[in-house]
Parts: sequence; structure tokens; C-alpha cells
Amino acid sequence: MDVLDRIPTRESDARLRPFLDAGTEKEAAQCLDRLLNSTVRPIVGGVLRHKLGVLLSQPGNSKGRQSQLEADAAELFQDALVQVTSELYRVRLDRSVLPIANLAHYTAAVAYQVVNLYFRKLYPRRASLTNKLRYLLNCRPEFSRWQTDDGEWLAGYARWQAQTWEVPEWNCHNGAARFPLESALCTEGTLAPAQLVARIFDWLGQPIRFEDLVTIIADLWGVRDLPAEPLPEDDTREALPATPEAMDIQVTLRTYWTALCALPSNQRCCLLLQASDPSGNSLIHIFYTCGIASLMEIAAAVVMPVEAVASIYPELPWDDKTIAGKLDTTPLYVTRLRGIARRKLRKAMQSEEETKSDD
Repeated sequence: MDVLDRIPTRESDARLRPFLDAGTEKEAAQCLDRLLNSTVRPIVGGVLRHKLGVLLSQPGNSKGRQSQLEADAAELFQDALVQVTSELYRVRLDRSVLPIANLAHYTAAVAYQVVNLYFRKLYPRRASLTNKLRYLLNCRPEFSRWQTDDGEWLAGYARWQAQTWEVPEWNCHNGAARFPLESALCTEGTLAPAQLVARIFDWLGQPIRFEDLVTIIADLWGVRDLPAEPLPEDDTREALPATPEAMDIQVTLRTYWTALCALPSNQRCCLLLQASDPSGNSLIHIFYTCGIASLMEIAAAVVMPVEAVASIYPELPWDDKTIAGKLDTTPLYVTRLRGIARRKLRKAMQSEEETKSDD
């Protein structure tokens, strides 16, 4: 499904009308509670159960001590609820913003975005591999990555996208062990990424879930993230204060964000949607995870609804062809606009440095 197809219309989800039109804040709070119980909480819980394999217990009903994963899931659950609730109140208080056309879809997008951020921090090497495979599938004309009506991302040959497929559940790690034997890969040495992906598609003869493709290639290439060393359960030490170097990075990022927001919107989009650090982490991810900009501020910067930004967040950074499609222009023009933006930002940062030196 194309990103532009998922941007909501001006018509709000009918389920939101009682909340949006409530005459008092007490009535609005009651309507919100019904929305959270009937739609938001079940969807967020389902996403966490699917992605983390954790069944969230009701408050007060948990038996014994929570595992770290259960504690993380509970925190992610609350993060998603806060984001959805904040956006619902924003739509209620400011009718000029784009409404939420489908509450269920928006909630799922926020939940997946929260989980993806968690995984990115927990498994940086896998996150980097995911970015590289996403870029490969988007850039090679013979490959494609598309979303089903159920919101699941599939990968395969581009010619498969127009067909209807039943993609079975299967053991990815077992598949990674079988693939070299059944495809004679072990006799041919190391393949280039595009050749390996093509060989996997030929071996399967049908699309594969994108996450399953990442798992197979991670196993084949030995991509592993070592688990973080947990603190002892009785360790009550406070977190160390930020180092001067970390504080300097925060200041630099805030200055860069401020200068970036002063650019024309088309230049901002071309830079923000494509830029990444040397590890492949999107500049948007960095601004968000470092607390420099909220999801709403990022959405305003790239001139997109919050739910649209949440839905594309795992795909970033985008290539120029994808950005050109969003802006209805050419990839060459996107490259030129980004070059202009970089030059302006360089001047702005130099000016800031000179001001500091004068002080």
C-alpha cells in the first residue's frame, strides 16, 4: 500500500464523534475511556503480544515478580496509550488539524512504531541489517516490498505483488539452516546481497514476510546483537549524570533542528526523509529518540499527518525515488533540493559557532 493512500481524509472515524462533540470535559473523558477500552487497549496489547510474545496482565492481577521483558512491554503499552490519547485530544481541541480517519489503523501504527523504536535500541545490528534490506528491495526494480490489507509487510519479486498469496507461518531459523543445502549455496561461496535475496525468493517460490527475510539473512550472515548486561535486582544505584560530550551532542542536535525547521518545507522534506548517520540510522529516528523533537513536531516538519509519519517510521530513511513520489517531482530535483538544504544548514551552523566564539 502506498504511503499517500494511507494519509487520512478530512472525515473523522465515526467512533470518535461522541468524544469530539462532547459538551464538557467530563463527558469527553467518559467517551475517551470507552474508546480506549473498546479499541485502543486491545489493539496495542495485540501488537505487543505479536511482536514481543508477551501477554500483558491487568493491573493488580500479576502474580510474582515481572520479567524484564514483561516490564518493558508494560512501559511500551503506556507509551502507546499516551501518544494515542494526546493525539485524540489534539484533534478535539484543534479542528484545523487533519483528523484520524481510522482509529484502529492509527492505533496500530503508533503501537508498531513504539515497538520498532524499542527493538532498534535493543538490537542495533539487526536494525541496521533491516534498513539495508529495505533499501535494497525498494531500489532494485526486480524486487518489491509491499503491505497487505492486514498491515503485514511482505517481500518478493515485483511481479508477485499483484497476486494474492497465503504466506504460511514457518520456522525462520530452521529455514536458514535448510536454505544453503537445498539451494546449493554452500558450494558457491559468498553471494552479493541482491543475489542472495534473489536466490531466497527462487527457493521459496512465493513472497516471504519481510521480518522473516531479515531473520534468515541475519542467521546466514551471523548478525547477532549481544543482550545488554542487566543490573543486579538489588542494584538501586541512580543513573550517572550525562557526560559533557553527551550534553554537547544534545546542544548540537537542538541547534541543527532549529536551523532545519527554518528551511522551506520542500527542502526540509528532502533532507529529513533521506538523511542518516554512518550506521544507517535515520536522522528522524535520532531526533526522536534523543528527545529533540516529538512525533508531532517531526510530522509538522515533513508536512505529513502524525499517523502517516508513524506508519513510515520503520521504513526510514527513504531513497530519492520514494521521496520524489511523495513530493510529486523527480529524484534529480530531490537531490538538488537536499543539496541546497545542506548548504544553508552548513552556513547556519557556522554562524552559530562564530556567535559562540565571540561570546
